[in-house]
Amino acid sequence: MENKLVSVVIPVYNGEKYINAALDSVLNQTYKNLEVILINDCSTDDTAQVLNKYTDPRIKILKNDVNLGISRTLNKGVSFANGHYIARMDSDDICMPTRIQQQVDFMEQNPDIEVCGTFIETFGIDNRISSYPVTSKEIKINLMFGCSMAHPTIMFKRTIVENYTYCEDSKVEDYKLWVELAKKGVNFHNIPLPLLKYRIHPNSLSHIKIDNEKKNNLVRDFVLTIKDANKSIIGYELSDKEIEILFLNPDMLSKDILETEILLLVFENYYSVCEEMLDKEELEICKSALSLKLYEKCIMLSLREYFSIKDFRNASFNIYKNSLKKNLVISYLYTKTRMKNLIQSRK
Repeated sequence: MENKLVSVVIPVYNGEKYINAALDSVLNQTYKNLEVILINDCSTDDTAQVLNKYTDPRIKILKNDVNLGISRTLNKGVSFANGHYIARMDSDDICMPTRIQQQVDFMEQNPDIEVCGTFIETFGIDNRISSYPVTSKEIKINLMFGCSMAHPTIMFKRTIVENYTYCEDSKVEDYKLWVELAKKGVNFHNIPLPLLKYRIHPNSLSHIKIDNEKKNNLVRDFVLTIKDANKSIIGYELSDKEIEILFLNPDMLSKDILETEILLLVFENYYSVCEEMLDKEELEICKSALSLKLYEKCIMLSLREYFSIKDFRNASFNIYKNSLKKNLVISYLYTKTRMKNLIQSRK
């Protein structure tokens, strides 16, 4: 198989603590025909000094004159890439030794695949395997519910990033790009192996407390992208109320729309639209994704005392009738109620 050049693009901002491990994991890949493009986005720590200690000729270090943020920095890095394939990587994560080899092999053997990701193994504060939809059809249907690829694991064909770039005005730049590519008929795949270790630490974006304006902007861009995905895939214009009930976290919901009847009705109506617009295989994928959303929502709402065993047992939502997940939810709510009653009886 031809040994094609792979460009690994790594944006870095204040990464002195973890960049050594990240960079070493790339340089020590079993696949050797690499160029590693590091873009220092105006770090204020000793990132520059750490990077300058490396002498591997495959490394190219760029420095932004002003802090550009993740989207603009990624677009800059990609514009300097020379590889047939372009791989993503974050400055605090770790590649498994065969990550690049396995992605290149898969894409060479499946030339119709233009964007390839993998599962991830989180470590640090949280330790688990995170899985994603695997086939292109599964990935595209799941875009109706949220981002269905792990951004730091992605490998693109160069032809993709020559025609499409990250949206520099969106706070969900990766999710938005997948939706745009799906609309253009691009094919995706996630290799069902955890080929990247995703570090969770106190400074990770997901663990940083952001101010209300940034949070509102993030939610706004997520909602816009969800709407765009649903309109392009099933031709459905979701209302803001439907978005809140179907997709947003319970702590983002207003209490007046948490009634059980409304929750279940919105899920049923949404499924009815999907049933009309999707083929049989797509609908089965949609069922699984929608079931998971309802399952998560019921668990989270029950923790806030908005959902009871009786509510869920009597739910008419057809995906959940006689399902394993429904029985698990009922068991959970029953145990929770029993424990609550036991505690109260001891007072």
